[in-house]
Amino acid sequence: MTQQDITLAINHINSTARGSLNGRTPFELASLLLDEKLLKLKQH
Repeated sequence: MTQQDITLAINHINSTARGSLNGRTPFELASLLLDEKLLKLKQH
């Protein structure tokens, strides 16, 4: 398994809506709570 495979798997996990997050994905919740600049750094 490569780093690219792991990153892809984590991206899929983070794009799955969860009842515990009121139907939001972890990324949606992070985008509401975290500074936009921090999110842009994480995407690179």
